[in-house]
Amino acid sequence: MHPTDTAAPRRATAAEIGLLAVVFIWGANFSITKATLEYVPPLAFTALRFGIAAVALIALLRVLEPGIKIARSTFIRLSVLGIVGNSLYQPAFILGLDNTSATNSAVIIGSLPGVVALLAWISRIEKLTRLMMIGIATGLAGVFLVVASNGVELGGSTTLGDLLMVAAVFCWALYTLGLRKVDPAVSPLRVTTVTTVMGTPVLIALGIPESLAIDWQAVPQFAYWGVVYASLISVVVAYYFWNTGVRRVGASRSSIYSCLIPLAALVMAWAFLKESPTPVQLIGAALVITGVLLTRRR
Repeated sequence: MHPTDTAAPRRATAAEIGLLAVVFIWGANFSITKATLEYVPPLAFTALRFGIAAVALIALLRVLEPGIKIARSTFIRLSVLGIVGNSLYQPAFILGLDNTSATNSAVIIGSLPGVVALLAWISRIEKLTRLMMIGIATGLAGVFLVVASNGVELGGSTTLGDLLMVAAVFCWALYTLGLRKVDPAVSPLRVTTVTTVMGTPVLIALGIPESLAIDWQAVPQFAYWGVVYASLISVVVAYYFWNTGVRRVGASRSSIYSCLIPLAALVMAWAFLKESPTPVQLIGAALVITGVLLTRRR
C-alpha cells in the first residue's frame, strides 16, 4: 500500500481524537463559566476571554508560522466566519447561559448536529447517508434523556435565554459549515487565529461597560483561573481541534460530537462532585455513544 493511501484515515482519526478532547474541554467549560459568572458579568467575561485568546493565538502564529500569507478572498471569508462564530455566537451563548438554566442550555445546544446536518443538506455542502441520519437522531435522543432527567423548563423566566441559545446554535452551525469552504491549504492554526482575532473587537466593545463597573480586587482567585481556562483551553486549544476536525472529517460528523458534551459534564460531575448518574441518564449516554459510532461508519 502506498504511504499516502493511509495518510488520510490517520489524519481523520487524529482529528476525531481532537474532537473528543473538545468534548471534555467544553463539557467542563459549562460549569467553570457558570461559577465565574457569579463574579464577572457575562459580556465582561467574554471580552476578557477573547482578548486573552486573540493575543495568545497571534503569538503562536508568529512563532509557528512566520511569514506565511493567505489570499485576500480567504482572509475575507475567515473574517466573516469570525464575526458569525464569535461576534454573534458568543454574546448569544453567554447571555443565553446567564438567562436560562444549564439544563435548557444543554438541550438546545444538543440540537446542533441536527441543525448542521439539515443546513449541510439544504446547501449541498455534504451528503447525508442513512447511517449518518440514524446516528444523528440517536445522538439527539440520548442528549435529551441525559439532560431532561434533571427537568426542562421552557417559557416564562427562561424564554429570553432559550431564544438566545437557539440563535447561538444557528450561528455556530453556519460557522461550522463555513469552515468547509475554506482553502484546505490554510492551516487550522491560521484559521483559528484569523476567525478569533476578527471576531474579538465587537466582543471587547460590548464588554467595556461591564468591565469598568467591576471591582476587580473583590473577584476571587478561582474566577481568574476560570477566565484563563475559558481563554486558553476552551478557545485556543478547543477551537483549534474543532476547526481541524470539521475540515478533515466533515461538518455533520464533527457536530455529532457536541452530543457528547452533556455526557462529559455528567461524567465530570460524577468524578469530582460525586453526583451519581440516574438509570435514565445512563441509557441516554449509551444512545449518544451509539450515535457517534454510527456517524463514523461510511
